Amino acid sequence: MHASDNLCGLFGGTFDPIHRGHLAPVKEAFRAAALGEVTYIPAAVPPHRPPPVAAANHRFEMTRIALADEPHFEADDIELKRRGPSYTFDTLQSLRRQNPHRRYALIVGLDALLGLATWHRWQALQQGVHLIALTRAGWQMPQPLPSWWQSARVESSAELRRFAAGKIICIEAAPVSISGAGVREHIAAGGDASDLLPDGVWDYIRKHNLYGK
Repeated sequence: MHASDNLCGLFGGTFDPIHRGHLAPVKEAFRAAALGEVTYIPAAVPPHRPPPVAAANHRFEMTRIALADEPHFEADDIELKRRGPSYTFDTLQSLRRQNPHRRYALIVGLDALLGLATWHRWQALQQGVHLIALTRAGWQMPQPLPSWWQSARVESSAELRRFAAGKIICIEAAPVSISGAGVREHIAAGGDASDLLPDGVWDYIRKHNLYGK
């Protein structure tokens, strides 16, 4: 896939398993920020959460299946091929080496983004990528804002495009009350998770007996 304006959204997670809550908000960001494409990146060793339950190959395949009918979305196993913690800064560096003319926008929930200063090499990361903060209706920005946020925020996708990197835009997305842990618990209890998962993912989980007791 090649975006006309080469602004590619990046959305990372363990995707353990990928569920409908991983798709709907990102589609909102895709439309509102006028992205050309979105790349989903399953993490191998997430630095800020417990290790995934399912093996890397299964999580990547579930992600690939979930995006099969989304023409502007794709899965990339770049972090699964790398040893050590899955630091976003390292991933961005690798992607920029592969595609030096492409610009990137990292899609992340508001709460996680407010903790950006705890991320590995966060200042260099923030300067090298746009940041899309997913927010909810009626949200209120915590005060006081971090200084790095105040100077970086823009209000529109057009304004975002005037800069190569380093800006933040907030996109309102309807919340989807599904969690990976909740899906895993539901499956372990013998429940049918087909309504919680993108087409094809539930069949894959059952075929490989993932998350069962």
